Amino acid sequence: MYRLEEILSKLQIKSLNDFQKQVLNVFLNSNKNVLLIAPTGIGKTTIAEIIMLMSENKSVYISPLRALSYQVFNELSQIEPVRLATGDVYVSDTEEVEERIIMTTYEKMDSMIRRNYDWLSQVSTIFLDELHNMRDPKRSEAIELILEWALEKGKRIITASATVGEIEKIAEWLNAEIIRADKRPVPLFEYVKFGNKLIDKNGKVIELKKDLIEYILDKGKNILIFENTRKRAESEYDRLRTIYGNKVILFHGGLSREEREEALQKIVKGEVKIVVSTTALGQGVNLPIYCVLLKEMELPQVENGRFVGWRRMSINEYKQIAGRAGRPRFDKEGIAVIEAKSEYQAKLFTNYLKDNYESIKSYLTPFKFILVHLSRNETETENELLTAIKYTYTLRNTDIREIKLTLDKMNDLEIITEYITNNEKYYSLLPFGRALSYSYLDLEDAEYYRAILKMKNFDIIHIIANSPKVIEVSRNSDVEGILRDWIHGKDPKELVKYGTNITEKDVKNIIDASTWQSYSFYAILKALNHKETNNALFTWLEIEAGVPKNALNLVRLKGIGRKLALFLYQHGYSTKKEICSDIQNVIAVMEKDEEMKKQTWRIKELCKSKK
Repeated sequence: MYRLEEILSKLQIKSLNDFQKQVLNVFLNSNKNVLLIAPTGIGKTTIAEIIMLMSENKSVYISPLRALSYQVFNELSQIEPVRLATGDVYVSDTEEVEERIIMTTYEKMDSMIRRNYDWLSQVSTIFLDELHNMRDPKRSEAIELILEWALEKGKRIITASATVGEIEKIAEWLNAEIIRADKRPVPLFEYVKFGNKLIDKNGKVIELKKDLIEYILDKGKNILIFENTRKRAESEYDRLRTIYGNKVILFHGGLSREEREEALQKIVKGEVKIVVSTTALGQGVNLPIYCVLLKEMELPQVENGRFVGWRRMSINEYKQIAGRAGRPRFDKEGIAVIEAKSEYQAKLFTNYLKDNYESIKSYLTPFKFILVHLSRNETETENELLTAIKYTYTLRNTDIREIKLTLDKMNDLEIITEYITNNEKYYSLLPFGRALSYSYLDLEDAEYYRAILKMKNFDIIHIIANSPKVIEVSRNSDVEGILRDWIHGKDPKELVKYGTNITEKDVKNIIDASTWQSYSFYAILKALNHKETNNALFTWLEIEAGVPKNALNLVRLKGIGRKLALFLYQHGYSTKKEICSDIQNVIAVMEKDEEMKKQTWRIKELCKSKK
């Protein structure tokens, strides 16, 4: 635990602003939970860092993105050891945590709570950032389950958002004091653009005498242009590149991690002046962006991995994207512009400029709550379960009959069992249910795998390729073809042939989802002592490593990656003993290959090791 003066010195902060002082005063002089409603850039993350460093017990910082957690981790790890827990949700890699401060994401925190690790009892404070993500169908459950757990266990909650409505209702749920700051530290000027006119929320018009991009570049500033699809982003990038050359860069979710990091570095260093992006940059790390231009206000709607139509961008989604402009330390102001294609659109889009925020709509289901709650607590009485539901935001007023219908369904699927002792009804999680919970699966997955378990024989690759969560990311590609070729050594760039307009990143997403699902199926079979458990284990390991079964020993050797393991396997080697007893011949074979001859040092290092 550090004194405030020490922390400010270590974080190189000269003084706190009024908002930060108010938050710190409430935290230090009361036991209240806190709901922070403040615009981007006012210092919410900084006050979280200060509070965690001042806390005597363990604290957890929970954010929507690994990149955000990593950014805070980098700052605090200069002061003391900090644990970064952002791995796959189904991996139990955080059973022991010695560090006082933990950085994680919504889903990983939820996963750790499900496993009910002993160290969680030492956590006194959680800081959950970007609470508005509770509106996101894919993030909502994890956020609400974390906050329900914290309320039930009496943890101190600090949660923050710049763009959330009905704050009194949320504060009542969290039993929190609202601390609000309305003034953005870096002013943001918002406009709708129609033709050469910029229109503000009051209808005031500014005439542009030149193209908006030219205007921004002439000021010596940069601009971030949002398109709603990769195809449109790529088309706009190609168009602008013919005009501005290397001043333009493209950013979207289809890029590899290395390509994204390289792009972000170029933006930070000022090497590019025009960034064309999808909503992949709508929420994230602090970037020096002066102007944001939104070219489209409709977003693709995808269900089960398939495009089903368009939907209008929500006000909160717009506010998050617009908030990328004018960041502290980089600019004294920012500009956000929505491009309209007609007078009707121009009038319609001015609604986005007004300070209206949508309320939270959570997606927590009775099934997921019961599954996770029993996962944490082993066995619960019916009364205990119904009491715990009162800590949720979504289900606290749910009709008890709906809860009981869900319990009956879970009983039918052999996820839970119920029994009566001393005139009191109890519920316990069965092995199938525990495997579902630890694997982060939902009711749709439970029904899918329960149906599979009734089959006498099955092809595991076929099962994984057709599982609901893999189909969601499949983009209509031939997943079976991708997985079988991946296991036999093909690179993602060779596997794009199995789909229409899919990228290497899409292939990697499919492989990641398939790794998760193959592990989950293995965990289910293992929990049930199924005869196919061993085959499922090796299928998971093959998909995870991208090598066939007989090469798994190689890929796990220190310094031997996937490509080298495949090369050695294809030349008849499958163990370290075989390689090192024939090392001269192995090196001779490698030196005949242009790529492999650069890796011979790895073989020499491997054979030096006695392990």
